[in-house]
Amino acid sequence: MSASNNTKRGLSLTIVIGAILVLTCLILVAFNFGLLNPSLQSIIFSWPMLLVMLSFIGFSKRYIFVPLLLLLVGVFFLLPRIESVYPGILGGVGVNFVSKYWYILLIVAFLLFIIDMFVSKRKGNCLT
Repeated sequence: MSASNNTKRGLSLTIVIGAILVLTCLILVAFNFGLLNPSLQSIIFSWPMLLVMLSFIGFSKRYIFVPLLLLLVGVFFLLPRIESVYPGILGGVGVNFVSKYWYILLIVAFLLFIIDMFVSKRKGNCLT
């Protein structure tokens, strides 16, 4: 029974990775045909977006803490890129966003870690 459970988890992971690859190829085709704004490439094809995609893979495996942390860090570092492409969309946060608000990222990450520790005591597993 355990083998079929692992097969289902692997199948869902395969589907998620395949969907991400197909979506990436469609986005590349849209950029090549001029259907998407070229300035969006700095947002879509960046290392923060890679963290967001890795978090989706983690969520598909039914993990919570690490994917949530990856999503938090990815979105945190994507916000200045979004602001640079669309100025004023985030209320004028500007280029200094990371240097001004990095401590909030640490506070939220540590709060997530503490919450995970309390939840994991009830479930009996940690960092999942």
